[in-house]
Amino acid sequence: MANLLPGLKKTPFDPGRRPPVECAAFRLGPFRWKTMYAVIATGGKQYRVTKDGVLRVQRLDAEPGSTVEFAEVLLVGEGSDVRIGTPTLKGGKVLATVVSHGKGAKVSVVKFKRRAHYLRQKNHRQLFTEVKITDISAG
Repeated sequence: MANLLPGLKKTPFDPGRRPPVECAAFRLGPFRWKTMYAVIATGGKQYRVTKDGVLRVQRLDAEPGSTVEFAEVLLVGEGSDVRIGTPTLKGGKVLATVVSHGKGAKVSVVKFKRRAHYLRQKNHRQLFTEVKITDISAG
């Protein structure tokens, strides 16, 4: 009950009942959608980032506590004002601070062919860098 917003009561679960319109997401108000966000590309993937957000990207060569700059910014938006690059924004950059490095969860890789005496088993743990976004600029 402590994690509910003030004024909301916990009701018993009824699978045939839709949630009321006044749920936690609507109680946050319109300011929730006015935050500045960007879409960056790093490590062959694209990420949607917001200021003070923490995300895990592929391993970067940077020490924890240092600042990294993502110059490959594909899109910057704030509310209804959206700037899209072709393919990247000129002068757009996202600054982030490296929080830590680590390894992801173990993934088992199994190759198997029946009736052929063929079985190959391997495990893999992907290296990652956890970064905290400090600044977004559209250029």
